Amino acid sequence: MLWVRSGLGRHMPAGPAAAGYPMPSSGMLGVTELDADRRAMLAAARRHLAPDGQLIVEWYPPAWFDAAASGQGGRLGEVAIELADVVRDGDLLSATVHYAARGRRWHQEFTCRRLDLDGLLTSADFAFDRRLTPDRAWFSVRPRRMG
Repeated sequence: MLWVRSGLGRHMPAGPAAAGYPMPSSGMLGVTELDADRRAMLAAARRHLAPDGQLIVEWYPPAWFDAAASGQGGRLGEVAIELADVVRDGDLLSATVHYAARGRRWHQEFTCRRLDLDGLLTSADFAFDRRLTPDRAWFSVRPRRMG
């Protein structure tokens, strides 16, 4: 999942995103199977970031790919989450996530790819900034060059 915050600049409209609130992208880097699509999403994020901007990224660390299994789950606030139908094929992992809250249930099927994060960020002109969570799932990057 890809989020942009703070320092959004010249191309972003006024509103919640410009005020520093997270704005979801139109896609997810690890869930995008085609390298060209992944590069295009990062290039678009880079174009929309002000020189002092910051890109907030959620990703699945490599250890997650090794440990992910059907039946794993937990809670995110009031939402119960469970992983199901986990299938690995090389660097791809496909699964279904089941969600439940307030008597409602829904699910999301996805396929994600184990990424070479350093190469991906460098090719998009981003430099690693810092980890944002202890589980290493969220981190920030900044433009490598100003402007």
